[in-house]
Amino acid sequence: MASSSLRRDLASESVSNLVIDLSDAFYFGSEFIGMMIVFAKAVRGHGGNAVICNASEQMLEVLKTMNMSKIVPIFPTREEATQWLSEQT
Repeated sequence: MASSSLRRDLASESVSNLVIDLSDAFYFGSEFIGMMIVFAKAVRGHGGNAVICNASEQMLEVLKTMNMSKIVPIFPTREEATQWLSEQT
């Protein structure tokens, strides 16, 4: 399964940060949110960070409802997300 392979890749110490850019996502459900959590935890498992950016207003509401900001920081733009990541090192 592709998600298992990606999770293994993200758990590698060669991946220090993960940017989940939702600019092309118009809708996603709980399965996708679950995958984002799993991927974020894989990166954090070896000291990395994960962020979400470019979510539409509709998707921001879904993320708020799911309390995603408590798990993964959410930024309005990719630039703000990568800036935050660069400040974490």
